[in-house]
Amino acid sequence: LGLSSHRGWIARWADVLNPPTLPTAGSLDVREFSRDTAFVFGRDTVFAYSVPGHTPGAAVYLFRGTLFAGDAVGFTRWGGFGSARPGYSDDTERAAESLKDLWPRLPKGAVRYVCTAHAHCAPLDDRFMRDVAPGDARLTGA
Repeated sequence: LGLSSHRGWIARWADVLNPPTLPTAGSLDVREFSRDTAFVFGRDTVFAYSVPGHTPGAAVYLFRGTLFAGDAVGFTRWGGFGSARPGYSDDTERAAESLKDLWPRLPKGAVRYVCTAHAHCAPLDDRFMRDVAPGDARLTGA
């Protein structure tokens, strides 16, 4: 809940150089979850999946066929996708393992697109599967 500092060296230094402005205590309605869960908003449902490692409480969200992966999935300079980048993450090994463990938990065929935190969205296709979830045919319905 933002009570501890980052362990990734780039994020830690960014906070030193440009201290973040955080919401005041009690100004947000925070709903904690420790396992995969669903949040219902009227007629819509957002599915939340825990993927620890990038930061404490890291999660991805599935809504209407799009997996909002935040920084749990990074866009590489070579044009592909990978797990959270070293230097930005608290525990890169755990982040990669969490992402690997995520794919079998997602409903088969429910993910059509994946979006990272930095406006990189892509269809869930062969390239994404090769880069992030190698060998997991469940996601594409194959």
